[in-house]
Amino acid sequence: MNIKKIALTGFGTTAAAIALVAATGTGAQAATLHGTDYADFLNGTNYNDLIKGYNGNDEIWGNDGHDDLHGMGHRDQIYAGYGDDYAHGGAGYDYVEPGSGYDTVNLAKGHDRVYLWNDGYTDYIYCGAGYDTVEYYDWDYNDVFYGCENFVQV
Repeated sequence: MNIKKIALTGFGTTAAAIALVAATGTGAQAATLHGTDYADFLNGTNYNDLIKGYNGNDEIWGNDGHDDLHGMGHRDQIYAGYGDDYAHGGAGYDYVEPGSGYDTVNLAKGHDRVYLWNDGYTDYIYCGAGYDTVEYYDWDYNDVFYGCENFVQV
């Protein structure tokens, strides 16, 4: 597997960074990806990945596979994709889309949002400290919610 990471920082006192992480592999190779202190785009493989953002406002894509996805801090966007995934928003105001499969979402601290649709699988949504919102087009009636304060049909 080839994992490439490029970090660009600005000059002077204004530091801007972009981290690009790409993983490619052959066969049944999963990725383990870690973010930086900056806003990262972390894109998994079609296998069982472990992806951890860090202190930036990260965008995390699990794609296929049974992925373990962690935002870690700040305003993260997590898109689980296909497979039975675990998504943990971490601290910050996070947005999570569990995807298709038997998924577990832990929103943790912050005013978080989770978006659900009827994928035919049971999802477990654990809302944490803060005012969390479940947005849904349609959800599976066997989805399970813990501590969620607000439900909005979109």
